[in-house]
Amino acid sequence: MDMVRVRFTPSGAEAVVKKGTTVLEAARAAGIAMESPCGGQGSCRRCLVEVGSDFVPPVSAGEFYIIQGRFRYILACQTAVERDGEFHIPEEKSAIVTGRDVLPCLCHSGGEEPRRLSAENASYLMPEESGAAQLDGPLIENSDLVITPPSVEDNSSDWSRLTRAVKGICNAGEITASRELLSDLPGVLRDSGWKPRVYMHRKGESVGIVSVSTPESSHYCIALDIGTTTLAASLVDMGSGKVVSTKACYNPQLLHGEDVITRIIAAEKEEGRKLLHGAVVEGIEELIGTFLKERMCDRRDITAIFCAGNTTMIHLLLSIPPRSIRLAPYVPVFQAVPLMKAGDAGISLVPHALLFFFPAISSYVGGDITAGVLSSGMAGCDEISILMDMGTNGEVVLGCSEWLTTCSCSAGPAFEGGGITHGMRASAGALHSFEIAMPERTFRYETICDEKARGICGSGLIDIVAELLKAKYIDRSGRFDSGVSADLLREGESGAELVIVEGEKSSSGKDITISEADIANIVRSKGAIHAGMEFLLSKMGLNFMDVRSFYIAGGFGCALNIENGVRTGLLPDVPRDRFHFIGNSALQGAIMAVRSGRARTEADRIAGMMAGFELSEEHEFMNRYTAALFLPHTELDRFPSVTGS
Repeated sequence: MDMVRVRFTPSGAEAVVKKGTTVLEAARAAGIAMESPCGGQGSCRRCLVEVGSDFVPPVSAGEFYIIQGRFRYILACQTAVERDGEFHIPEEKSAIVTGRDVLPCLCHSGGEEPRRLSAENASYLMPEESGAAQLDGPLIENSDLVITPPSVEDNSSDWSRLTRAVKGICNAGEITASRELLSDLPGVLRDSGWKPRVYMHRKGESVGIVSVSTPESSHYCIALDIGTTTLAASLVDMGSGKVVSTKACYNPQLLHGEDVITRIIAAEKEEGRKLLHGAVVEGIEELIGTFLKERMCDRRDITAIFCAGNTTMIHLLLSIPPRSIRLAPYVPVFQAVPLMKAGDAGISLVPHALLFFFPAISSYVGGDITAGVLSSGMAGCDEISILMDMGTNGEVVLGCSEWLTTCSCSAGPAFEGGGITHGMRASAGALHSFEIAMPERTFRYETICDEKARGICGSGLIDIVAELLKAKYIDRSGRFDSGVSADLLREGESGAELVIVEGEKSSSGKDITISEADIANIVRSKGAIHAGMEFLLSKMGLNFMDVRSFYIAGGFGCALNIENGVRTGLLPDVPRDRFHFIGNSALQGAIMAVRSGRARTEADRIAGMMAGFELSEEHEFMNRYTAALFLPHTELDRFPSVTGS
């Protein structure tokens, strides 16, 4: 079998693949996630890869071999590798998603905290920064036992002695344990001098013994957020209730598709489902392995994982076919997942640990939104609030303590840099802040880590569109004005484009631009979010001024400029003190669930009272969405602070 070696710059990643493998498949084999929204069909032209002047394109390349000045490109999904070679993938177009902890993870923005329930009636809702880490009915309880050693007079089994001691400290009916625990039990009881520490999960009168150890051992639970793009986890010390470490990485499933629909289609075949399942488990185990190494603890010290994630991600974690999620009437296999062990999901690092999930609401509103609502505290307030989670999917929740309603807006990946010529995720070198200084009309920008610009992330894209509109470089439809300086505006591959960062100032040496097609993509994404909020409000006979708090979740929200969010029409034109950034609300909700029985009860109540709308079946939503495809909106009187009316 002919094999070829392929190397990718600037990462240096390599792969040995079969001759005839596409460059896109070779990149994935090397652990590099490339943009390919069309699923490798060659229609989106997002997987352009630069090749040297000595590159000999295969006969099959045809129109997919592109020459632009002194640069030569091929479409990775349409070009087969016939010999050893090297390809250059622009950094903003890829991410190495294996073997590296690549992302920061914020539970809160560090800015103004959102209004929450009072501490006396909801202490479990207090933010992390307050130091409120008290345990209140923790997920896994621990107790120190004193067990009478066996003797000739009392030679009952080790298990009988343990269960007798457990019943002596709690009202336990049925007591269960794993085979692994029974295997470890004789040694632990004797090593502890018959004074072991027992870790239990209680539900009513049923008690599940998760672990038995010596009293000096550590005890941790993991709060986990499985996002479409990222995985984030916090390690919670169950002695103190404190978060001792938080890590995040790209979801390795990115190698097989950027959005949930692409992954659902890929999972229709058993082989694809196994790949996606294995990928997410690989990412989770990487995070757990980092925790174990950092804390120098044993895998047995982790007794439970509490997981938040959208409905598709949870199906794929459990390797359950998600096909029905995308087909009318859009019914998932499950909404509430029964209690299981991590090993049942293929997580081999902690197979004994119990695995818990937040209940989902519908096919496209998952347990991560249940966790987000819990974290925001909106379900405990009399005043009406909106939660906006502007990730790859774009979910909105409207409500108060008496009722909640929700929808998924299918905003697409633009806010995470997907589908944008020079878009990228929020990592080092991403342009995240932009303004046009007047009257000289010079461009000013900031990048993450103050590195040379590699591309533009979501908050930077909103800033750019808002500033171009304000400076009259674009009109309300997002098209460039004919009066824009010719040295900045030019004709690109996908139409008119504006140079934002000149090549000499970028990390690649090439211009970073934004095109009319990019702006149209951003407008569609912001229009979907705005229309989703408006749709829910209309169903409840409300308007934006009736909403007292807007909770903006996710990393994109933490960096969003509120004024520019309003100027583009992403956010409504309401008093600015109503907007609150709450960071990774799903992860924070999972932390709360680990610490508090009341939080878990509240999460179940939230899921039970939340009514969901399937927007693909709602003509009213489509009408509102169409009206929102202007900057800021078709109806300008909705934005008086922007239009001056």
